[in-house]
Amino acid sequence: MKRKQRGAKSHDSDRVVREMGWDEFEAALSRSARGGKSRAASEHALRDQFGSEQFERLQRLAERVRSVRSKREPLRGNVIFIPGIMGSELTVTDDGDEDRVWISFLRLMWGGIDKLRLAKDGVQEADSNLRVQASGLDKRSYAETILWLKAYWNVEPFAYDWRKDLDQAAERLKDLVETKFKNQPVHLVAHSMGGLVSRNFIRLYPKMWKSMLEPKKVQGGRLIMLGTPNYGSYAIAQAMVAKEKLVKWLAAADLRHDLDEVLEVLNGFVGSYQLLPSPAKLPASEHAIYTSSNWGSYPVVASHLIRARKFHEDLEASATIDPERMTYIAGCNHETLSGVTISGPGRFEFDTTLKGDGRVTHALGLLPGVPTYYVDEIHGDLQKHEQVLEAIDEILRTGKTGALATEPVAVRAVRALTSTRARAVQDRQDAEQIRRIAEETKAERSSAADRRRAEAMLRQAIMAQASPVSRTMTDAVRTASRVWAAQRSVPEPIALKIEVVHGDIRDMKAPAVVAGHYRGVPPVRAVGALDQALEFWISRAVKRGMIGGGLGEVFLIPNTHRSLAADNVILAGMGEYGRFHREDVDLLFANVTYGVTALGWRTFATVVVASGEGNLSLEQAIEGMLEGVASALRRIKGHGRLETIQIVEYDKGRFKEIKKILDTIKAGSDGSLILTLSSRQLPKRTHGRPTTQPEQVEMLEGSRVTIERDHDGFRFSAITKQAVIPVREMSIQSSYVDGIADFLREARTLEEQSKYGKLFHTYLMPEDFQDTLDMTPLTLMVDRATAAFPWEMAAFERHGKVVFYGPGRHLTRQFRTTLSGAPGLIAPSIPNRLRVLVIADPAPEAELQLPGAREEGREVVKIMREMQEQQGLDITIEQRIGANECDPVELLALILSEEFDLIHYSGHGDFDEKNPAKSGWILGKEHVLSARDIFRARRVPRLVFANACFSGVIRSGKPFTLQESNRNLAGLAQAFFERGVENYIGTGWPVDDAAALELAKVFYAEALSGEELGPSLSKAREAILTLGSTWGAYQHYGQATAKLISLSGKHVG
Repeated sequence: MKRKQRGAKSHDSDRVVREMGWDEFEAALSRSARGGKSRAASEHALRDQFGSEQFERLQRLAERVRSVRSKREPLRGNVIFIPGIMGSELTVTDDGDEDRVWISFLRLMWGGIDKLRLAKDGVQEADSNLRVQASGLDKRSYAETILWLKAYWNVEPFAYDWRKDLDQAAERLKDLVETKFKNQPVHLVAHSMGGLVSRNFIRLYPKMWKSMLEPKKVQGGRLIMLGTPNYGSYAIAQAMVAKEKLVKWLAAADLRHDLDEVLEVLNGFVGSYQLLPSPAKLPASEHAIYTSSNWGSYPVVASHLIRARKFHEDLEASATIDPERMTYIAGCNHETLSGVTISGPGRFEFDTTLKGDGRVTHALGLLPGVPTYYVDEIHGDLQKHEQVLEAIDEILRTGKTGALATEPVAVRAVRALTSTRARAVQDRQDAEQIRRIAEETKAERSSAADRRRAEAMLRQAIMAQASPVSRTMTDAVRTASRVWAAQRSVPEPIALKIEVVHGDIRDMKAPAVVAGHYRGVPPVRAVGALDQALEFWISRAVKRGMIGGGLGEVFLIPNTHRSLAADNVILAGMGEYGRFHREDVDLLFANVTYGVTALGWRTFATVVVASGEGNLSLEQAIEGMLEGVASALRRIKGHGRLETIQIVEYDKGRFKEIKKILDTIKAGSDGSLILTLSSRQLPKRTHGRPTTQPEQVEMLEGSRVTIERDHDGFRFSAITKQAVIPVREMSIQSSYVDGIADFLREARTLEEQSKYGKLFHTYLMPEDFQDTLDMTPLTLMVDRATAAFPWEMAAFERHGKVVFYGPGRHLTRQFRTTLSGAPGLIAPSIPNRLRVLVIADPAPEAELQLPGAREEGREVVKIMREMQEQQGLDITIEQRIGANECDPVELLALILSEEFDLIHYSGHGDFDEKNPAKSGWILGKEHVLSARDIFRARRVPRLVFANACFSGVIRSGKPFTLQESNRNLAGLAQAFFERGVENYIGTGWPVDDAAALELAKVFYAEALSGEELGPSLSKAREAILTLGSTWGAYQHYGQATAKLISLSGKHVG
């Protein structure tokens, strides 16, 4: 009979979750996320086991699996995932009773480590009555990885007994491949020791490894290693002399065995010895670790040292290093043991470096020639890191990735190496905490939260993971975390004075005021106020490409205006909206601090950057600001002195909240940041808007939505004057979206357009973006992939009426890739004056001629002349209609010698994806007038209106599909934008000639009356709404608020 143990029993949720297969585990998470009947029971067990933060992360991953698998598309291939050392659960069978010992705090507390003891040969169990087997992966460490892979791959987790010789693990891996994947291509993804299992398998079974290869390596044949100690790790040597915290903490948890007894069990695991640093990489002075007498009284097994040396020699075989099929992902910037000095038997002292992941140095991990990527992550969390997971997917498919860096990642804040003394104190205090929980558990006084905290700490030490501190922990665990954090060593203290100022940033007297600026977005909120005070200089600089706004970019603007009290303005680049995160605040303010101190300033003023609606919380933004400033000051040390930061807030409620947050930060400081707090109020001033604007500048009106696509996934983010909506992801089926787009193009009646337009909106647009769609104008930031869809025809109901994006919301498109492109030289706007060039049906070949295009050209000229007579405008028209008037050389000379406000083109267009620079308008089979040719001098008009049909007439092959035609329009428009054109109106597919003429009449009548381009095109679309889908073909790339002509005097209104 199995002996009953005193104290707390294993919680039911442990058993429930442990016994779940991976399919059942994923289904349970999905049911919880969807709210099925079993929601309460499954959510309780899973949330109890993982904690709220990890549980919710797993829910999202499970929903991703469900969403992708629901499309019933073929899986990409087979993947075997192999965990690291100690990452497989070990279950002990004693007289038929099964008991999971590893990793279980309760079992280890009652001396369960002794059940894992091996005989001296390292093969058999020390107690022949026990049977120990690897029963699965530790879900707390590997659930994210398995769920991520399950979405697109047939993934098989491989658990193995990490205590034993890696030859046995390789043999079991061979058995798995034969049983599950015989004669099928298979990938291997391995964490830590799992990479050594894989390479040993390749050494022992080369034919099988060869059979796992699919020629293109898409479905199988790759090995990805995450932090694998290919040449060993000094952490193992440290553990074998009981200096590693995992040994100390295991002993602290064990109420039946002392440190020496626990160490004796651990040092009997031959698998651990095979992770000692390889002799081939050791300097001569360190070869002593392979001689048992040099270990003094520590219980090492001489035969295991000999076996470890032989194992490393075997792995040097060339077949086990294959740059064509292998990839390595390395963690960096974490304190890692890098060398050992043996001053006598058992007297080991270790060196450290930051060139490692906390357990494996780059010197001992990387393989020669094998492609390597880097991420700032600790060893035991590499397999959970979001960018690493994305990279794994990409590497399995293509062999490379753009998600990770190819060089070690630079740290955003200086990390100091912890002193040996401080580390020892820290480890001892943590061990005492674990011991206390064990003793309270024995006395039946511990809480479930206490026990979970202890098990989490053990897992942290065992797997080399980040500290299990989370904002979502229970109060009991939160309290324990604060105690733990308070015990850690702290860096050199930084003293700062923080003054919270209630008032207007424009009234703040300081060497400089700081505000955040999104790339490509016109000034709003704080930057908008500063822009107004600077008489719109920032707007003009953004428009002209002088200010980029890339993440971390700092731009200094000297102030020469009386309406601004500060001497300078600093714009801190925040990158693209919707993608700004907590750690980005650190980087931003570190760079601001570098700039401020370099200029010798001792203070600067700032708003709380990125704390508006939809962005970070005030607390996150302020914490990030202070951490960024502190990290920069530590790095520059005596090279610059910053004494005071003035935080300026206009809203009284937020002003009070900022003070409270700073009080809390000060009270909870660990001594690394010493704050002196004060506050004051600025006298109120009246700020009038400048009476004149020197030129038209773009303002952020309405809303901007960025749309990206990755196969069957769409990503949306948005910004308005009031808020930012972070990235939302939508999984779709491409066939549905393509089908909807085709139906929209073919729709002949308004009823059909409404039906499919509403379906398009409902299927693609996230629900929480509805408020942004209620704003006018609506600007979509697209690339060529997302530009392929007829967004203008998407629709929704509002107050009983159908609202199309195009006519109803003045939809305008812009390009993500040219957010801050170099502007062209646009002629200054002269009131009531317009210079127009009309080019129509220019090709001489009969098969290329378009009578409708010729008629459109003449009609546009007629409209211009009518408006000229009706309104008395100064309109100069150059018309080139028909091949006889369209000599390419003469056209180029005309464009280069004149400054046109408008160029209207009607004819064939071509986009060459392989050579975009040669894309343009077709003047004949041998002549394509490209954007680069037309605007070689970068003298560009305010508007290019091009009814350019992408018929494919100068190419052989099938006619263009709707998506191809839309992409061609986007590509051609982008080519014009890259030459500096700011507004381009084109057609996404062939249009009805009569409807096109009517649209042109209405558009030019509105635009020449001084209306903005967005409303002008919307009214033109509405005019032909009942004439089929032609209205949806017209796409405006540029600014909805731009004007074609400026009116003055009697012409206004």
